Amino acid sequence: YLPFVDGAFACTPCTAGPADTRHLLLLSASPAVDVDTQPPSYIQVSTLRALELRTDENGDKQLQGRLKLLPGPVQDVIEFARQHSWRALFAGLKPAVVATATSQGVYFTVYSILRKMAVARKVAALRQQGQLQQYKTADDGGKSVGISVGASMMVASVAGLVNVLLTNPIWVVITQMQALSRQRPGMGTLAVVKQMYQDSGISGFFKGLMPSMVMVVNPTIQYILYESLVAWCLDWRNSNRRRGSRAAAYSDKAAPAMALGALDIFVLSALAKIGATLVTYPLLVVKNRLQSINRHTEEEMRYTGVFDAVKRMLADEGFAGFYKGMRVK
Repeated sequence: YLPFVDGAFACTPCTAGPADTRHLLLLSASPAVDVDTQPPSYIQVSTLRALELRTDENGDKQLQGRLKLLPGPVQDVIEFARQHSWRALFAGLKPAVVATATSQGVYFTVYSILRKMAVARKVAALRQQGQLQQYKTADDGGKSVGISVGASMMVASVAGLVNVLLTNPIWVVITQMQALSRQRPGMGTLAVVKQMYQDSGISGFFKGLMPSMVMVVNPTIQYILYESLVAWCLDWRNSNRRRGSRAAAYSDKAAPAMALGALDIFVLSALAKIGATLVTYPLLVVKNRLQSINRHTEEEMRYTGVFDAVKRMLADEGFAGFYKGMRVK
């Protein structure tokens, strides 16, 4: 993980303490850049598992021999390939590459523009207060002028919303191609786009927009969880160290505060990401369900909107239906 420090990439010192970690945003959680970085096979299996109304006929089939020793997600990929072919694992790969590059480009371009605007406002305020001399220079593009965590998160969230609005049509096409790989294998990108337009018009390219926009909160949740875990970990370690020092030296002298190491930061950030994913994963499932609807979709899964999807999924599949494909994800 490379922490996202005030809009710039920087390596975290191994001795990062409360003052260092207070302004960390993990790069892995760039707000609203909903781009899967797993291999295409895992993305495809996770998506199609989320699109299942009921378990496939051979869904509970167990692999035999040494294959049973493989991790569960790998077994899922192998089982899926046996049922649908290895080629199906890469459905929608070409537009996914385009979407990934576009999403990253749009997000970081908008983020950079908005951050420069925020820095310009802060520089103007500092000039009025006569405090600008504490920074290296006012003409370095704002690199030496930081903005608050709240401002960074606001800028990132707005950039994320713009990114979702501009790139949602591409992700809808990808989800359609993944769904059609099982319904009508062999359809190319242009054929899928043509079918979508014939079925739903322009509005069909903006299916699932609401849950996509709400998912911008994922990195905010991750940041809050990360900060809470860091505070708890430091408090627990420092408390134990102080007790240990008093027991050894029979003194009430306070022991020096402990700092977090690189491994600690990695583990805590991973736990925070898992927590944020658990909270927002149901939105991802609903989004995929809405974006996959086409002329070949089963009647039971032809939802009219987000609330209709949530209501019917709860009735038909229960709460577990919102976490289908979670293991691979």
